[in-house]
Amino acid sequence: MKRCMQVFLVVLLLVSLAQVLWAADVKGLIKNGMQDLKIEKGSPALLALTNATYVKVNGKTTEGYVDIIQETTGCSIGKGSLLFFHRPVTYPLKVVLFRKDTKDTVVITYDGNKTRKINLNMD
Repeated sequence: MKRCMQVFLVVLLLVSLAQVLWAADVKGLIKNGMQDLKIEKGSPALLALTNATYVKVNGKTTEGYVDIIQETTGCSIGKGSLLFFHRPVTYPLKVVLFRKDTKDTVVITYDGNKTRKINLNMD
């Protein structure tokens, strides 16, 4: 029984660690995207759009990603620089960083297994 409990706790630890690493990967891509846009945290020229809170990743809600977006970009709902768009719950998490003055855009997608980043110019 004791051995079974140890195995269970190790598996639980590994699953928790994997989720933290996935979140860290999204955070790293957001930081990388801001570098690509050549913009600083809290800049009034930065706009973040996301479907976090509407979609699930690996069956779990994505509200925690809103905190990551706010902490990393300095965007917030109160400033009007963090906006949400609705997608079905089965869609992947999307974070879009938009620089208003240059119209450069970075789109980050996370489907629970892999992350992807695409740079665009909307001009």
